[in-house]
Amino acid sequence: MVYEIKKIAGRSDLKRCHSFEISNFQWRSIYRPRARGCVGYIENKGFLVWLACEELHPKADCVRNYEPICMDSALVAFFRFDPACAEYFSFAFNARGSCLAGYGSMRHIRDCLSPDQICDLGIRSQVTADGWQILFLIPESIIFYFQPKAQWKKTRHIDCNFCKICEHPDIEHHGSFVPSGQRAEEFHRPEFFAQARII
Repeated sequence: MVYEIKKIAGRSDLKRCHSFEISNFQWRSIYRPRARGCVGYIENKGFLVWLACEELHPKADCVRNYEPICMDSALVAFFRFDPACAEYFSFAFNARGSCLAGYGSMRHIRDCLSPDQICDLGIRSQVTADGWQILFLIPESIIFYFQPKAQWKKTRHIDCNFCKICEHPDIEHHGSFVPSGQRAEEFHRPEFFAQARII
């Protein structure tokens, strides 16, 4: 599966980007809200990501960054900009815009982005008539800070996946854009990410 990321000038161009559905629910998913999103690339600036979920009363107890966002109803984006690396980025958000963002090779072996780096994401959360949505930018400065040898600007390819999850037993669910393996930790395995091409 190849997801095409369009080059755009800014946020107003997101409507031209290819959308994706987060519809592959796996494991113990007792709740399956509709979720979707899209990604655009702003040359020499970064990747603009929009994620949305049709969910009227999302669980959003975490009020600060670095809290266990995945115990809330969360939207998550995974990116690997250097396929030669085992490490990848993860960005998890609840409906308040609280964020848990990290970089590493496994789910529990990760470096958190600094407060300044999280600020640079420019996170915007919004409650809508039918749910909630998140908009954020992954700046090139952050990408190259963690993956200085990444060649994605030349190859025009990266790896990514997008998820809608909650680990709280009352509304547990594990949905993804690309199907994963047999357990939740495998959302964090880049071999299950989709290849994306920048066009």
